[in-house]
Amino acid sequence: FMYQTMYFPSVALGGDTYFMPLKELYESFSPEEQLYLDKLWMSTGRRQAPIHPLVYKHPFRSNEKTMLFHCGKPFVQGWYKDTEDSEETKESNG
Repeated sequence: FMYQTMYFPSVALGGDTYFMPLKELYESFSPEEQLYLDKLWMSTGRRQAPIHPLVYKHPFRSNEKTMLFHCGKPFVQGWYKDTEDSEETKESNG
C-alpha cells in the first residue's frame, strides 16, 4: 500500500503504538540476520492461504524486499523455517 488509514475505536491506556515501514525494518538487519529472516514462513491456519513467507519481493516496487508480519493469534498459528538452500527458495525469496 502507498497509503493506509486506520481507525481505533479504543486504545489501551499507557500502551504506545509504533508504526514502522517493514522494508526499512528489514534493511536495518545485518546480512546474516536477513538471510535468517528470508527462510521464515508463518502459518495462518486459513485454508485459502495457509502459509506466507515473512520476507517477499514487493510486486509493485521494483521487486524490493519487504516483510509481511502479523502479531500472533488469530493471524499466526506457527512458524516454519526453510532448512535447505534450494534454488526454488532462492528464487522465491530473492
